[in-house]
Amino acid sequence: MPVHVYFFMDNILGSIIQYICVIALIIHDIDEKKWGVDMTKAIAKALDSMSLNTNINVNTKWSAENGKILQLVDKFKSKIHSIVSGISQSATKAHGDVMGLDKISELLMSSSKDIKDILESTNSKAKKIKNLLESFTNSMHKSEATQEELRTVSLEIKSLISKSIKDNFLKLEDEVSAFTK
Repeated sequence: MPVHVYFFMDNILGSIIQYICVIALIIHDIDEKKWGVDMTKAIAKALDSMSLNTNINVNTKWSAENGKILQLVDKFKSKIHSIVSGISQSATKAHGDVMGLDKISELLMSSSKDIKDILESTNSKAKKIKNLLESFTNSMHKSEATQEELRTVSLEIKSLISKSIKDNFLKLEDEVSAFTK
């Protein structure tokens, strides 16, 4: 365009306007390079290396649209960071709950074993007590039989003693009567 103005324009005012347009286009191209192409590359590089814990530091003071986009990206990162923190806290709490349940499980297993041992010991002692009671009952039955035998023997002895005393008494009476006669 400057070549066209220099060689083909006779009108000074038209040439000045065209030179101003050329200068404006050159300034626009420089501006587009700095605040368009270069900024897009800087944003792409920042987004490529972005994490939830880093800030995007790109100068967008002359590009309101790109500044708004980066604000929305930061807001989105903030929301994602909150969600990740919540999940992390829930995972930590869940891990603690699992560890607590594991300890409870171990205690229940230990208690179950202890209860099993107690029940086995109680069962063994109950069997011994049963055997002792059976032995005692048998001894009582034997003792009853022995007492019955002793009572029978004692009645026989009493009967014999009574008869012997009676016989002796009758004999003594007969002797006394024979002596007194």
